[in-house]
Amino acid sequence: MTKVMKNSLLALFWALALVSLSAQKPLPQSLHSHVAGLDPKVSTALKQAGFDLLTDVSKRVNPVAQNRSGELQLDSTKTFFGYEFIGPIDTIPFLRTIHEYPQATVETQTVSQFENDAWLTVNRSTLFKDDQNRIVEILSEAFDLVKGDFVPDSRAIAFPHEDSPVLIDSFYVYGWDTLAMDWALLFYTTNKFDGQDRLIESVSSFDYFGQPLLFKDVHTYDANGDNTLVETFAIFDGIELPSGKRELEYANHLPIEVIAFVSDGLGAYVAQSRITYTYTNFDREEQVNSYEWSFDSNGWQQTQGDTYGYDNAQRVNSKESILYNQDGSEERNLSRFSYVEGEKLALESNFVWDGIYFLVDRKFYYYSDATLSEQEPVRAALPLAASPNPTADWARLNLEEPAVVRVFNTRGEMLSSEECQANPVLNLQELPSGIYFVTARTATEQYVGRLVKE
Repeated sequence: MTKVMKNSLLALFWALALVSLSAQKPLPQSLHSHVAGLDPKVSTALKQAGFDLLTDVSKRVNPVAQNRSGELQLDSTKTFFGYEFIGPIDTIPFLRTIHEYPQATVETQTVSQFENDAWLTVNRSTLFKDDQNRIVEILSEAFDLVKGDFVPDSRAIAFPHEDSPVLIDSFYVYGWDTLAMDWALLFYTTNKFDGQDRLIESVSSFDYFGQPLLFKDVHTYDANGDNTLVETFAIFDGIELPSGKRELEYANHLPIEVIAFVSDGLGAYVAQSRITYTYTNFDREEQVNSYEWSFDSNGWQQTQGDTYGYDNAQRVNSKESILYNQDGSEERNLSRFSYVEGEKLALESNFVWDGIYFLVDRKFYYYSDATLSEQEPVRAALPLAASPNPTADWARLNLEEPAVVRVFNTRGEMLSSEECQANPVLNLQELPSGIYFVTARTATEQYVGRLVKE
């Protein structure tokens, strides 16, 4: 099991992140620390896939283009970046995903990255659905540049609960073992429901570097039918040992506070984390604040705050996230969303805060009916060639007329700006090794290129 590709689980969860899901899937509490601990990107991908790592009870905002009606099918997405170099023009492509539908119950999603003025294939995910349009399997494949073909990477199989569009009886996640040339089970979960289809118990087995870890989550409901308590037990040789719990408080069947505790091993629990929620008058999340227990101050210390905005159709049109660091500093990010029809996205724009919000990247969504999608991004800047590239000391730009040439680092900081004659030579001797962006503006055209300093 230790020979399973290290990136298998991560690759699978990025595949899951591309899936359009309309509701939450119950990821057991006992898996949270283990799955999220593998890589910070895993927890993000799980949330985007419809698994709420924080509460499992709140209908988290997931502004993903969905194909519910069947009238519009998502054909592709394309992400542009580099606005700190060029400005508000969609110039430098970064990622592209092509969606294809070879059968009514099969969808493929092929991801490519733009490098050296060409799209290079990265991976492919194949989604298999049942006759109720429920996802029952996801196969993730990586593209092998040497073989020039896709190779197995990871796989997930889900078994839906009766006719429910949301609930699942069990799911299994596998990684490809390159030595055994077979699938190796990474973790699985089996769920039990009561007569009202409420989740009452989950049993999960998680492979931790070849050692199976077995957990059980028990859900308790109050007289209003709200899940007010989730208790987690670690199972060793058939003996159940308390390992943690979550206490949930509700208002109008919506969670307003979730507090997580961990066992101290002596029969008591220690507070670990807390999340609070406020809602709009149409019962959508408005403010979500996250906290961690501080033993130094003997109180809750806020770690993150998320604020959601909505349009007149009650769709998410903005999300601002503030991360509160231990040193007192803050990191702010803002995302804005626009739609073409229903919940189908047209454009997602992401910003970072540096005194003001700066545009970082924009993701465009294209559908089978092109008349309903956002205007095609304009590739206003022409590619700027340089040689040699990579280079150690200098590089000559392929420009046939005078231009203003600027050099930026990957953080968007301008390192130099000068007026140059045709075919100028850039001196890079004083710059450290790394990647740099070069722009050139002539009287009639704008160019952009990338230089690698060895």
